[in-house]
Amino acid sequence: MEPPADLTVDLTLYPTETGGKRLTIRSGYRCLCFTTRDTAAGGRDVMLLLGPAPLAPGESRRIGIACLTPAGAAELRAVGYFYLWEMRFIGEATVVDPP
Repeated sequence: MEPPADLTVDLTLYPTETGGKRLTIRSGYRCLCFTTRDTAAGGRDVMLLLGPAPLAPGESRRIGIACLTPAGAAELRAVGYFYLWEMRFIGEATVVDPP
């Protein structure tokens, strides 16, 4: 069972040929996200809530995310976008929730 969504975002996974993941991701996928491309700034742990359909490299979709770091949702909502990290940047998202 998935947790409730803290935010709704427009997510794009980078294509494999430009450094993105090689495999699709499924609902419940967890990764760190950063509000800048500087990983020293500290990341927030999130879970992607994709529903029944996986998301492939190069694809975009509006999804929910659950923030697993305290105060993560408020920070991401305030900035309005973030980058997904899995040993490299693999995608990006724009928050579409109202402030």
